[in-house]
Amino acid sequence: NTYTYINIYVFVFYFIYLYICSYGLSTPLNLINAWLNLLTALPNWQNTNVVYLLDMILRIAYQFSDARYQAVEFFHNYFKGCDEWKGASKMSTLKTLFGSVQLRIPTISPLYGWLALVLLEIEFKTQEAFFWPEFLRQLAVANGRNSLEAALKKTFAAFKLSNTFPPQLLVIYKYANVIAGMDIGHPVFPIMCQKFFELYLSRVPLECDEYSFGGVYGVSDKFYEFNGPLMKKISTNLKAADVFYANEATKRATEESLSIFYNDCSKIMKSYVLWLQETVINQHCKDDCNFPPQYNNEKLREIL
Repeated sequence: NTYTYINIYVFVFYFIYLYICSYGLSTPLNLINAWLNLLTALPNWQNTNVVYLLDMILRIAYQFSDARYQAVEFFHNYFKGCDEWKGASKMSTLKTLFGSVQLRIPTISPLYGWLALVLLEIEFKTQEAFFWPEFLRQLAVANGRNSLEAALKKTFAAFKLSNTFPPQLLVIYKYANVIAGMDIGHPVFPIMCQKFFELYLSRVPLECDEYSFGGVYGVSDKFYEFNGPLMKKISTNLKAADVFYANEATKRATEESLSIFYNDCSKIMKSYVLWLQETVINQHCKDDCNFPPQYNNEKLREIL
C-alpha cells in the first residue's frame, strides 16, 4: 500500500545518505544503480508508488554528475529497442487487450519531474533527434493551418518511417504539458523550461540557403500556433514562477548566494515569457542576437 512505499522511500533516502557519510564517498553512484535495478525488476513497476520512489532516487542522482549520467544510461539501456514511446505498438496493443503484457514506459507526469526529465531526454535522443533537422526544414516552408501535420508527414515520408504519430506526441509538446502542469516551486521546473526552449527555439539548418536568405531561422510561431491554449498555460506558469522566485529572493535577502540564485531565476522566467511569445527571434540566427537586456542575450545564444 501507499504507506509501505512511503516507508521504503524514507529508508532508501536515509540509507543513501548514511552510505555516503559512513564511507566518506563523494557520490552514491553504485547504490543508486543498485536501487534502479531493484525497483525496475519489480512486476508492474510502472505503478505510481514505484514511479514515486524512482523519481526521488533520480532527484538524489541529479546532485551528482556521474550518478545522473549513469541513471540516464541505465534507462537508455533498459528501454533499448522499445517501440512504445509514442503509444502502444500494434503488437503491444493486442497483447494488452488479452492481458499478457504491461506497457514498459511509465506515463510522463508533472508529478514526477525528475523521472520525466530523464525519459524525455531519452525519447528525443532515440525517437526524434535523427529526423529533427529535416522536420525543421519542412516546417519552415510549410504554410496553412495544418502546417505542423504536413511537415511531420513529409518528414516521415523522407525517412520512410512506418511508425508515424501525430504532432502532439512530439517531445516538445510533452515538455510543454509537463511545464503547464508542474508545481512552479519544483526544483526541476527551471531545467524543464530550458529543455523545452532548446527545441522550441531550434534553428533551421543553415545549409539550406533558401531559408536563411528568406530570413527564417526559427519556427517557434508554428509550434505556438499548433496548440495556443497550451502555450498560454505555459505563459501563465512562467509569470507565476517569476513572482515566486522574486518573493523567495526577498525572503532570503540575508543569504547572499540564495538571494542571487532566486533573482537570477526570476529574471530568466521573464526572458522565457518573451522567448515564448516574440516571433521576432525567428528572424535572427544565434550569432545575431542583439535584443534588449530583458531577453537575456547571453542565455539566448546558448539556447540557440
